[in-house]
Amino acid sequence: MRRFGRRGFTLIELLVVIGIILLLLALLLPAIQRIREAANKVVCGDHLRKVGNGIKLYLANNGQYFPTGGGDNPLPRSITRNGVPATKIDQDWGWMYQILPYTENETLWKLRSSNPLAPSKLHAFLMEDQVADMTIRATAIPIYFCPSRRDPMVIDTAEAGRRAMNDYAGNIGCFTFYQEDGVLHSPCADQPYNSDKTSQAFRNGVFIKSRKIGDNAPEKVDLLLHVRDIKDGLSTTLMISEKRVKSNYLNRTQFGDYDGYVAGYIADTLRSGQLPPGLDFDSDHDAVTDRFGSSHPRSVNALFCDGSVRQISYDIPDNLEVCAVWNDFLKIWGVSPLPGPPPNTYFPLTLFQRLCHRSDGGKVELSLLE
Repeated sequence: MRRFGRRGFTLIELLVVIGIILLLLALLLPAIQRIREAANKVVCGDHLRKVGNGIKLYLANNGQYFPTGGGDNPLPRSITRNGVPATKIDQDWGWMYQILPYTENETLWKLRSSNPLAPSKLHAFLMEDQVADMTIRATAIPIYFCPSRRDPMVIDTAEAGRRAMNDYAGNIGCFTFYQEDGVLHSPCADQPYNSDKTSQAFRNGVFIKSRKIGDNAPEKVDLLLHVRDIKDGLSTTLMISEKRVKSNYLNRTQFGDYDGYVAGYIADTLRSGQLPPGLDFDSDHDAVTDRFGSSHPRSVNALFCDGSVRQISYDIPDNLEVCAVWNDFLKIWGVSPLPGPPPNTYFPLTLFQRLCHRSDGGKVELSLLE
C-alpha cells in the first residue's frame, strides 16, 4: 500500500506568501495612518473646545474680561501677601495658568507649599512660593496637547528646571513680535499705559500684555480686554490655535517651547497672525517666526472667540484687503500709510491677518479657511 506524505511549503512559495503579506501591509498602512490622524485631529479639536469652555467660564466669573497673556518673562507666579494667586492684570503667568480653575484644575492653580511666602529673588516686590511653583511648572495638562504631535510632555531645561509644555497658543494680533533673525520688532515694544487705548496699536489680538517690570514695581501695559472689544465679531476673530514648532526638537528646548504653559508674554503660549499657519518642520536652524501651525498634514485646528473650532488650511488665500489699521507707531516699523484722503489710516491685511485682528473692519469669508 502506497502512502502519500504531507508536502510542506517550498521556499519560493513561502517567499511569495510573505511578499503578498508585505504588499497588503503597504497598501493598508497609509489608510491606517489616515484614520489615526483623523481621530487625533478630532481629539485635538475637542481639547480646544474644552479650553474654550474654560475661557467661557473665566469670562462669566470676571466681568466678561479675557484672561491676559501674562507679564514679562521669566517671572514667578504672582501671589498676593495673603497667599492667593493674583488675577487679571496683576498675574504675570500667562493665560493657560489663569484658566486652570475653569478646566477642573483649581487645586493646581492655588497650590501652596508649607514654606512661607518670600520675596522673589528677581524682584523684591513680588511674592513667591518656590516649591509650589516648581510643581505647577512641571505638571502637564492633557488638554494642552495635540495627540498628532505628542503625548503630554515635561522636559528638563538647563536654566528653568522641569517644564510642562503645551501645543496651543493665544492670538496677540496680526503683527509679529519677532523677526526671522530674532531681533524684536517694534510691535513688541511696550508702549505707555494709556486709558484711551491709543497706545495699544500692535497688540490687536485677544491676549494683551498685563505688566512689564519697572525699576521699583510692575507697570501696567495694556488695558484688560472685554468681549465688546472684539469689534469684528466673535465668530470671525481667532482666539487660540496650535503653535508651529520644530518636530525634531520636541524632547528638548527650542524657540516657543521652552518655558512651558505657565510662560508670560512670549511665544511659548502666544503667537501672531503675521504669517499664515504652517506645518511643523525638521531643522537645526533657530527659526523664530512666531506663527501658528501643527503636525496635521493640511490644516490647523483653531478656536474662535464664539467657542467654535474650525480648520484653517495652510493654503489659506493670501488676498489683501485694505483696512483702517494704520497708525503712527507703524512709522517706527518703517511702514507708510497707503496714499489717500486724510486721515491716511489704511493698511493692507491678508485674510489670516484679518482673522487675528480684533477690529480691522475687514471682511472674512469663513468658507475660504479650509
